[in-house]
Amino acid sequence: MRFHPDLTGTGPLVTDLATDLAAMGDKVTVITSMPHYGTKEIPLEYRGRLVRYEIFNGVKLLRTFVYVPPKPSGLHRSMNYLSYNFLSTVAGIMSGRHHVMLCVNPPITVGFSGWMVKIAHGVPMVFNVQDVWPDCLEIIGQVRSRFLLTIFRILERYTYRVSAHVTVLSEGMKQNLLDKGVPDRKLTVIPNWADVEYIKPV
Repeated sequence: MRFHPDLTGTGPLVTDLATDLAAMGDKVTVITSMPHYGTKEIPLEYRGRLVRYEIFNGVKLLRTFVYVPPKPSGLHRSMNYLSYNFLSTVAGIMSGRHHVMLCVNPPITVGFSGWMVKIAHGVPMVFNVQDVWPDCLEIIGQVRSRFLLTIFRILERYTYRVSAHVTVLSEGMKQNLLDKGVPDRKLTVIPNWADVEYIKPV
């Protein structure tokens, strides 16, 4: 999961959601990686620890070490995901019990980490689909291995099954999941937001 100061991917969205909830009085914990998205290394001040504890605008942060790929190959990207998934699972279990857990996809592998934390603490998991994996990976040709695609599809189906609820960005994404057998009662369309007072036509 991305979080401030990562300025791309889901970082700004997760940051907005977490800080707004905290401002309304909710106790929010975010399990995220060390900042690295769009760079080739973790910033110097974040190096040397497996897990780093922070407070950001009322949000409790547990940042985990993550392998930063020197090039965007399938193997290096897999190592990036696996390193985060392993340590985020440990951090999630150590963070204590919460009322609900939100997992933001991509990557689909966060569903496995969420499932492990769900088992450990008995909390419902809401799965937020920002990209439909592995469909998008196959369409753009990022993953060509039939074996990997099959593994991702198995994980995708299982994640939807064990989630208490699944949120998607559009009706098209909802239809994609309906076609895969996800019950309509489990799906809600919640588009991503923007500050229309700040971002507007000029």
